[in-house]
Amino acid sequence: LLTGYYNERDGKNMVDTYTMILWAKANNDKLDIQVKRVFEILNILNQISYLKPKYLTSYKKNDIIEFELTLGNIEKLIIQKKDKYFTELGSKFSFFTSLNDDESIGISISIGVSKPGFQNNIVIELNADYKEKKVEEFDEIAEVFKKLVVVSEPFYGCISSQSNCNMFGTYYDKKANLPTSVFDINYFGEEITNRLPIHKIVDKVYECEKIEKGYYLRLQKEVINTLDINHMNLQGNINDLLGIRDNNNGR
Repeated sequence: LLTGYYNERDGKNMVDTYTMILWAKANNDKLDIQVKRVFEILNILNQISYLKPKYLTSYKKNDIIEFELTLGNIEKLIIQKKDKYFTELGSKFSFFTSLNDDESIGISISIGVSKPGFQNNIVIELNADYKEKKVEEFDEIAEVFKKLVVVSEPFYGCISSQSNCNMFGTYYDKKANLPTSVFDINYFGEEITNRLPIHKIVDKVYECEKIEKGYYLRLQKEVINTLDINHMNLQGNINDLLGIRDNNNGR
């Protein structure tokens, strides 16, 4: 249990992996803008060996080939993966980084979404428990997150372990239009920060940095361990100061 989390539904211990998400509002970006944005996203990931999006997902293992990162290939991919029935839902495609399942990272991208209420997004299943790694490795992921924020212009983003996310049910309360908690790494866009007293936590978190029109927040230097009472107290205190504790059933 010390290196995982307990899945109540399945009744077993699971590896406590981390996920990065970035959500951007629907927009009417033209194809060339979409292509440029995806190219920049993939190029950022390409700079880190274990994040390099080498392969497109495929139903058949024999159909898997290495993806060559070019503007032309991205344009073809966006056109090919565009929703045929609901074009306003844009294109969705995914990559993985290794043929070795134990170390492979999954990368999913939605782009070209123009229907209000839906999101363009980036989801990276990091396939690692950063509590078991050196903090410098999490520092590297944090820097990648910052770069992706600038490119993808999200209204919300975070990096969290499964165990910590499970404490709040989800990352984001869509009814309240607010995060359910501050997680390890966070990005709150302009609409969120306009509703939260960010000034109350600036000197109480490890990092609080203005990026674009929002704020990047890192709760503490080391990753959150849900079994550490000091970590839980800090997270709860920051949630209280921001006034978001009421959104997650009093946690």
